[in-house]
Amino acid sequence: MSSSAVRIDPTSQSYLQAIEQWHVQRNNFMKRDWLTLAGLVWIPEKNTKYTIGSDASKNDIEFPGTSTPAQLGALERLDNDRVRFTVTKESLDHFGDDIKVNDEPILAQTAKITTSDNGNVSIDLVPDSDVDSTNQTERESIVSYGSVTWYAIKRAGDRVGIRVKDSQNPPINQFQGIKYYPTKPEYVVDAQWQNLPKTQEEGEEGSRLVPKKLKIANLLGDIRETFASGYLRFKLPNDETSTEYKLYVEGSPDKELFVLFRDGTSGKSTYGSGRFIRINKPDPETGKVQIDFNKAFNPPCAFTPFATCPLPPMDNWLHLQAKANAASGSEKSGGSVEAGETVESQHHL
Repeated sequence: MSSSAVRIDPTSQSYLQAIEQWHVQRNNFMKRDWLTLAGLVWIPEKNTKYTIGSDASKNDIEFPGTSTPAQLGALERLDNDRVRFTVTKESLDHFGDDIKVNDEPILAQTAKITTSDNGNVSIDLVPDSDVDSTNQTERESIVSYGSVTWYAIKRAGDRVGIRVKDSQNPPINQFQGIKYYPTKPEYVVDAQWQNLPKTQEEGEEGSRLVPKKLKIANLLGDIRETFASGYLRFKLPNDETSTEYKLYVEGSPDKELFVLFRDGTSGKSTYGSGRFIRINKPDPETGKVQIDFNKAFNPPCAFTPFATCPLPPMDNWLHLQAKANAASGSEKSGGSVEAGETVESQHHL
């Protein structure tokens, strides 16, 4: 029997203990990751240098962080969408030993830095979306000064910028923990994986077979077009419409699934844009799998204004599926997942 076929017993004490442990892990993760976000700096134009530092009156871009110096350096977006970070010789003389790249002093990065005739030092940062995790030489470079770290990111819509984190960010100490619905065994539901047949599409090069398209927007308003390899069929407890719901999945079903969804609780008792959920890979022989909605979790945007969260495609709006299934004029309700994280975890609001 494959590991994906091992069933969860949501009524067992061990399951309840595992959920409690997951809650602890989620809180710890938020404090060491998303709550450290101190800023998101988009670089407007290519091949233009923008000075950065904590003093807005002396720089093109005010750079966040509790330990950021008044004048830190400069950023430049290159034609290849890498970001060049430059430190002046004056800054290097004052605090050069404290500027680090991947935990080593920037001046020790002889294979990565370039030094100009006037003594300025530059390093090119690879945006996170362009990094091939299998290619160690192309790992993203993380720059740090004191408690502040930053790295380049690239997002849909031709956006390139710098994500800034601060281990002393005030929201970390203000965080009171994520709030949840009570754990409900009935929200561990049985689901069936269904492959999607490819459909004929006409293009400039003729006809071809393509998977179902999904349009994934983000909070910035950018839209990324991707493909769904299949969907999960399931029913929800206490659902008056008896709808068989579908969650479309991007990517292959031969690994853990990561799914975005909205439901009837979104914007009421849960986060408005929807939630995320991780699901074990379906059994390769039967396609069966369980969805544990007790582990439905809020996107980072529920905790910080500096995240660029993807939004669930309309194909995964469960309450709309229920409405479509209900008889015309029916007052029956459905498509609500009253499990997992609640709207109270929107700490930054």
